[in-house]
Amino acid sequence: MIICNRWGEVIFMTNNIREDWDCKYNENPFQQVTFIYLIGLKDYRGKSINTKVL
Repeated sequence: MIICNRWGEVIFMTNNIREDWDCKYNENPFQQVTFIYLIGLKDYRGKSINTKVL
């Protein structure tokens, strides 16, 4: 999962499905803003599935 700010800057990235984002960037908490979530995964057949949430 990759989380970007409105300017496309990556603020969080993980390959671990159990890792949570603490809503901080450089130890500073974010206020209410818009983020883009990019999520990529593979199904049981190995087919890649990518999605973007605004």
